[in-house]
Amino acid sequence: MKTKSVFLLGLLLLSGCRDYLVENPTALIVANRFYNTDRDLIEAANSVYGQLASNYQERIPGILELRSDYVQWGPQGDNAAVWQPWELYTYNNLDGNLLTAWSLYYTAINNANALIANAPQAAASPQIRNRTLAEAHFLRAFTYYNLVRLWGSVPLLLTPTSGLNELQPVKRSEDDIYAAIIADLQYAAGETGQNPGLPVSYTGVDNGRATIGAAHALLAEVYLTRRNWVQAAAYAKKVMDSGRYALWPAYNDAFLFANKYASNSAPNGESVFEIQLNHDAAVPSFIMRWTVPRGVILQGIATREGLGRFTVHPRGFRLFSAQDDRRAAIFPSTILNSQGRSIPYTPFRGSAGTSAPDTNNYYTLKYKLTGQNAPNANSSNNWPILRYADVLLIFAEAANEAGGPTPEAYAALNQIRTRARLPNLAAGLSQAAFREAVYEERARELFLEGDRYFDLLRTNRLASELARLGITIRDDQRLLPIPQSEKDLNPNL
Repeated sequence: MKTKSVFLLGLLLLSGCRDYLVENPTALIVANRFYNTDRDLIEAANSVYGQLASNYQERIPGILELRSDYVQWGPQGDNAAVWQPWELYTYNNLDGNLLTAWSLYYTAINNANALIANAPQAAASPQIRNRTLAEAHFLRAFTYYNLVRLWGSVPLLLTPTSGLNELQPVKRSEDDIYAAIIADLQYAAGETGQNPGLPVSYTGVDNGRATIGAAHALLAEVYLTRRNWVQAAAYAKKVMDSGRYALWPAYNDAFLFANKYASNSAPNGESVFEIQLNHDAAVPSFIMRWTVPRGVILQGIATREGLGRFTVHPRGFRLFSAQDDRRAAIFPSTILNSQGRSIPYTPFRGSAGTSAPDTNNYYTLKYKLTGQNAPNANSSNNWPILRYADVLLIFAEAANEAGGPTPEAYAALNQIRTRARLPNLAAGLSQAAFREAVYEERARELFLEGDRYFDLLRTNRLASELARLGITIRDDQRLLPIPQSEKDLNPNL
């Protein structure tokens, strides 16, 4: 019987890891004996990254994609009883994935809170103290940003859970939560005078940590969600003007393992912030296997077979014209079956390649194993949170909403289209027409990156788009329910 809430678990245990890129992130650390050296603070920061990585191996991507309108549960998918309710909106507050997602988010927050409370007194170097404090504020902001978008009003904990009187926190308004998110991100960006801010980049084992560009980009997205168009455009422009980021020449390049921390024409490449996943560190990504059907092997190795869980609805496939380079990158024409023979993949004709084409379920291969020695197809592909492409789209949308389709908004959007081998957007569009063009480009460019559900939610299109698929949702189903076990232990929820 479950007798402890996640807040009590956060009080008792601080989950951490020595190197969240290469080691197991489940080592337990006793908080009051821990915060002393540079190494201690780095491990404490790693513990926050580690909790987020555990949530994004498959759980959060699965929830987000299945709640959108383009991804559906595949006819070959196992664990349908666990996952298909998320597509059909028939899950309830007893769902195990719901509770685990909530728990991991709040454990990450409590770990961040503990670091923020203890780092100022640590006998560590100023450089590491400042950096890890900025990381903790950024990661806490990122975590609350996901909590408030998924659940709405939730408890807002900004200090470590340190006593029994804190185990029944009250829910706070969305306005309060967003104010805390923005304050944390401004701290991480060095705008409060309390911290010089996050580094512009990292090297070696520190690659993948949050940067000042990530803080600016997340501020841009937060302000976009809050419909503060001027601030959203301004923070996106900071990233654009930094010279640190650029699009890869080809869309597929952005998702290759070889480019995980690589520069392109800009020092930081296209990735602004990603959830770090690594099959060598016991935190691999499972999502790639979800997108490939059974009877199909990956990279020619027999043990790497798909699970067939995610398929794309035909309307999702029709987003991409034949001339759009992203279609071939996401929906390849052929693939190897388990006998090593090339068979049709889009549309799929069964594992033998001889069945009637399945035009109701399109399989994808956006995330690839190329260059990885990944056992059982558990990959080291990171889960993208913010790419430079996203920043350009945020700027285009915010600039248009602030004052119509400016030349700068056109230029940002056309960078995305040019890379996809599409013509520039027609000149002279109205504000409404440009808005629709941005929405469509976000749907294509950020396909299978966890953005679609949030985009539909913030633009009030979720119910209408799901209705096109025959799925009717109530207003209270737009957000997730708080897990029942948490409500049983805390009447304030």
